[in-house]
Amino acid sequence: MIIDTLDHADTYASLHPLFAQAFAFLKRPDLADLPDGKHVIVPPDRLFAAISTYTTKPVSEGKLEAHRDYIDIQYLCSGRETLGWAPLAGQPEACPFSAQNDIGFYEGDSTPLPLAPKTFMILFPQDAHLPGRIAAAPETVKKIVLKVRIN
Repeated sequence: MIIDTLDHADTYASLHPLFAQAFAFLKRPDLADLPDGKHVIVPPDRLFAAISTYTTKPVSEGKLEAHRDYIDIQYLCSGRETLGWAPLAGQPEACPFSAQNDIGFYEGDSTPLPLAPKTFMILFPQDAHLPGRIAAAPETVKKIVLKVRIN
C-alpha cells in the first residue's frame, strides 16, 4: 500500500507499465467534471476508471475487500473519507472470492487512513481495504478508482 499526493505521482510510475497513463488520467484538467461511471483508458479493461459520487458510511457497515487481477489507485476529487487498510494475509473470509467480479470480502480490523482531495492510495492484491468510510462526519465525496490490470 502506498499513500501520497498527486504532486508525487511520478515517483511511482515505474512500478507498473500502466501507472504513467493512470497518473496522466488523474492530472486531466477536466477530471472533476467527468460523469460517474466506467471510463476505459486502455482497452480491453487493462486500465479503467470507475468514477462515483457517494456519502461516506460508518466502518461498522462495511467489510474489508481485496482483488487479485487489479491494482486499485483510489483518488478523491472532492470530500474526505477514511479508508481502512490491513494486510490480506490471515484475514478471515466473509464470503467466497468472486473471480468474475475480482473481489473478495473479509472480516477483521483495519487501520484507518485519511484520504483527502489530491491524495491517492495504491492498493495491491496483498492489501485488504475498506473504502468509503466516514472521516469526521458523513460527507459526500467524488472518487475515482483506477483499476490497473496486473497481467
